[in-house]
Amino acid sequence: IVKQYDIVYLLKVASLELIKKIKKNTDAQIVFELTDALWKPFFQRSGWKDLDEILKLSDVVFSENEYVCEYGLKHNKNVISITVCTQVEKFDEQREKVIPRNNDKIIIGWIGSGGTIGAVLSIKETLEKLVEAFPQIELRLLGCDEASVKEELKNIPFTAVLQYTEDDMIREA
Repeated sequence: IVKQYDIVYLLKVASLELIKKIKKNTDAQIVFELTDALWKPFFQRSGWKDLDEILKLSDVVFSENEYVCEYGLKHNKNVISITVCTQVEKFDEQREKVIPRNNDKIIIGWIGSGGTIGAVLSIKETLEKLVEAFPQIELRLLGCDEASVKEELKNIPFTAVLQYTEDDMIREA
């Protein structure tokens, strides 16, 4: 099928073999989207062991932030940063439907995935100090399995939702 196209866009495709076959059997240019820090151990254990070679074989690499772009540039000179485009109008549409806040709580929200929860865990000590100073703080995690962080966040009141849709994310935010 790929032979019909000039460009193949790969998002979350960890198959080095597929990329090699595309390069060998077609003239198609490969655009690889480097999302998240796929070189980190969590992702490496999840199938991203050939990331560096995938980046080398790609014709262009897109990424959404400078941190990830820096890594991509180590393996490919054609790395382009594309800022994530949030559809602000969808948030504005929901603004009128917002349930009034419960001022008894201070909610710190985080939206991500199991692969990016490390960002929250890296500030655990700071969050614990905040909760100590402000006991009304609650952490709200979207994209995280509660059981996977329960022990590490035992000193921080939190709720978690593993799966969420775009509408859920907008409502939560």
